[in-house]
Amino acid sequence: MKIDFPSHFGQIKNLLSDYLIEPEGGLDAVYQELHAYSSGLPSNIPYGKVWNFRAPYQTFLKSTGPELTTLAVDLPAFFKSPSGVQETLMVCAMDSLPPLPESTFWDGRGCKHGEDVGLWVPFSLIDDWDTPGGSLRSNAAFFRELLSRYNLYITDIFKVFFRIGSAGRYVVSNQIPEYTGLAHSHHPNVHAHILAEEIKVMDPVGIVTLGNNARNALIGVNERNHGHHQTVRGWGNDLQSYRWAGKVPVIALPHISGAANGAKSSILNNPKYSGIEANFQNQKLAKIVLSNL
Repeated sequence: MKIDFPSHFGQIKNLLSDYLIEPEGGLDAVYQELHAYSSGLPSNIPYGKVWNFRAPYQTFLKSTGPELTTLAVDLPAFFKSPSGVQETLMVCAMDSLPPLPESTFWDGRGCKHGEDVGLWVPFSLIDDWDTPGGSLRSNAAFFRELLSRYNLYITDIFKVFFRIGSAGRYVVSNQIPEYTGLAHSHHPNVHAHILAEEIKVMDPVGIVTLGNNARNALIGVNERNHGHHQTVRGWGNDLQSYRWAGKVPVIALPHISGAANGAKSSILNNPKYSGIEANFQNQKLAKIVLSNL
């Protein structure tokens, strides 16, 4: 699927360059290669380097030592709806980690784990949606349905993904409190600052969160920034509704990955949605989201 760049997307790139990462050649060059790849054109998406990160990301990552591995950044992506609408729906998630360092996935890729940073987009959505493979087959059905009604801005709550190896075992980044609570010199949580600025720039008509981490983080940022407490609930047989800044609707649902099938099934089997037909579970989930916006 081809990514697009609305006029205000330049502000997003500036935000990421200032607070997250500035690869050699700049983020513009990276996004140009991502756009070429998504358009089916020859592309050469470069690796970033661990020293390209801004503080405090760089300081934290360098402090982890030689056990740091499988570094990756999912850069936010914008997709324009074929319907020509102006409204943008924001999807906030936490995508899965890259393959393990010993995976054959890395064969021939020339990646130096612990130094090189893979630069990609959430859910690999710049791959071919018409002949999807793996998890994209189901994921594309979810995003295609949303895209039928809205432009989509898709971002991850934690932009940097990595593992720390220890005695043949790995700790993943979202399980490290020192990382998820990473403070900037001017902001109590740098992830939260970036997220709040993304919402301000994109001005979405609604926000969809996928999974516990994205929902909890967004509701927490909202309370810190706007003083509005909202109680987060466990998953039941319906979507959850919240508000950003007291006005923008937030629809929370379990993650669309297979690992959350149990939580999703209660919603999909809710009798109130029995009239919604779809070829994939995630497609039906997207239709349920649209019916609640």
